[in-house]
Amino acid sequence: MVVNTVLSVMAYDYPPEKLSIYLSDDGGSDLTFYAMLEAANFSKTWLPFCKKLKVEPTSPEAYFRTASEPVNAEWLSVKKLYDEMKMRIEATTKLDRIPDYICKQHKGFREWDFVTSKRDHQTILQILIDGRDINAVDIKGDPLPTLVYLAREKRPQYHHHFKAGAMNAL
Repeated sequence: MVVNTVLSVMAYDYPPEKLSIYLSDDGGSDLTFYAMLEAANFSKTWLPFCKKLKVEPTSPEAYFRTASEPVNAEWLSVKKLYDEMKMRIEATTKLDRIPDYICKQHKGFREWDFVTSKRDHQTILQILIDGRDINAVDIKGDPLPTLVYLAREKRPQYHHHFKAGAMNAL
């Protein structure tokens, strides 16, 4: 659900250089971080597909469930990429851990080497797509919006059970 929400927001009809999506993960989960990496990669295909076909709804799950589009090669290709991404995320979630070969693919996973527990960890902040980077483009060469993952610091000696804690961290 989080991946679909993030992809839906990324597909807004809004100038990508003015759009930034921040995912505040209060659970500080490496599985959520992995899912966001998958979403960032899929967005390179999904966003141009949405623009070209004026896709509504822009959530891939909702779109593919309700689409009455004529099935063509591009539609099938994007659907296949989505299904593959979804299967990778679900398989990793069932394992309840990120396999080593995936961890080696992104420096962001090193942050979890220092996590003592979900209630005792440093701030984890990763810019997954930097919209200011000229290389942050989709498959058509168009710029992508910024996508940021944040898990706020939690320490047992500090109170962190406040509703605005995650917003303050952002």
